[in-house]
Amino acid sequence: MKQISNWTLKARIAVKKGNDNNSSSINWQHHKDTQRLKFYGALGTSYGELYQNKDRATLTLSADEIYEANSLDALVDRVLGYPLPISHLDKWLLAMPSSEIDSQIIYGAMGFPRKFKYKQWTIEYNKYKRFSGFKGLTLPSKLKITDGQISVRISVRGWSEVSN
Repeated sequence: MKQISNWTLKARIAVKKGNDNNSSSINWQHHKDTQRLKFYGALGTSYGELYQNKDRATLTLSADEIYEANSLDALVDRVLGYPLPISHLDKWLLAMPSSEIDSQIIYGAMGFPRKFKYKQWTIEYNKYKRFSGFKGLTLPSKLKITDGQISVRISVRGWSEVSN
């Protein structure tokens, strides 16, 4: 797959850890050096916004609470109280292993990745779909990321490639 670095994604995300369940809609604008994720609830209610550039990650919640850290992973761990490998999520959404330490890649009948591991995380692709906003590319539309204690489910509603 060609390198895609500028895109917008609209999806539904659900995170479960034990009895704690959280879900929201997201609008993710990803560019080569920056990314902005907006989280929404029922009827479009804004939960907050996550912004990252090469130096800083900032989370602004709707109650004007602002959290900052040097990395996305550190920020999410601090706010949620448990680690999520969010810094790899942009690659995983495109079904691309994020580094040389990804292992055990299993491909489906059509040649698309179905499952791979990253450290203690397992990334499973349950469905692919052709998205016209990405020049007709077939991309993941449903995926699940787990480490045995935490489960993240993502259902993609739309992908589009954007120019710089």
